[in-house]
Amino acid sequence: MTIQKRTIAIVGVGPRGSYAFECYILELSNRGILSNLNIILFNSDKKFGYGPVYDLDQNDANWLN
Repeated sequence: MTIQKRTIAIVGVGPRGSYAFECYILELSNRGILSNLNIILFNSDKKFGYGPVYDLDQNDANWLN
């Protein structure tokens, strides 16, 4: 039996998108089907994983905590 290569895309790789990606990979791993997988990540800026809310260069008045 040949397993077809699958492609998934995640649009928006800020904190929520990164968490969704992590959960998806973990679930595939638990099911033993983490092969033949092509993953494409899209983000509107260069801040993969944290997004503009946590940008270290933002104005001090913008910090939440």
